Amino acid sequence: MVLLGATTGSSLVAGCLAEEEPESDDGPANERDDTTTEANDSDESPTGENETDGDESNSDGETTEDDGRSDSESDADRDTEDGDSDGAEETDGSGETAPTDVDEFVFEARTSHFTGLEPSAIADERNPTLVLTEGERYTITWHNADGHVHNVEIRDENEDVVRDYRTEPTDAESQSLTFEATADAAAYVCDLHDSWGQRGSIDVVSDGGGA
Repeated sequence: MVLLGATTGSSLVAGCLAEEEPESDDGPANERDDTTTEANDSDESPTGENETDGDESNSDGETTEDDGRSDSESDADRDTEDGDSDGAEETDGSGETAPTDVDEFVFEARTSHFTGLEPSAIADERNPTLVLTEGERYTITWHNADGHVHNVEIRDENEDVVRDYRTEPTDAESQSLTFEATADAAAYVCDLHDSWGQRGSIDVVSDGGGA
């Protein structure tokens, strides 16, 4: 009887242990499920980051395109400006035009040449060409730079004096001649030193800028 009771008690204990074992198995199973869930969550996160990176990449791409358009437009603007500038230079070089704000030319007189003083366009030039507008009145003034006798006169292509536009020879400190620009005016000359090189050309243009 005692042995039967012991056997029965052992069976009960074994039965209790057998029933408790599934409970201990449930714990790891739940933990594995939780781990799987966390892994899924972590998988979603990189996916989200990839989408964000894609958006940033697209944004960078758009920026690059915008920059490309800006560069193209800037190049086009520069080309347009360069074209305008080139056109302006061609227009300026298409014909000789007399300065509209000049009515007096000032020189230093030497036996070998006239040296331009004013306006700035002829400054420091030897025997500069004077561009004059037909019908306008001008004054040529020379200052004596070497103490010799000088004069100034306007001549045509035949070396004749135009309309008696000339001054008397003098060794004065300065002398002026006022005259009207006519189509036949071709040179301003010091009569005493013409052969020495003291003369310059005159180019008379019409109001429209043509010679």
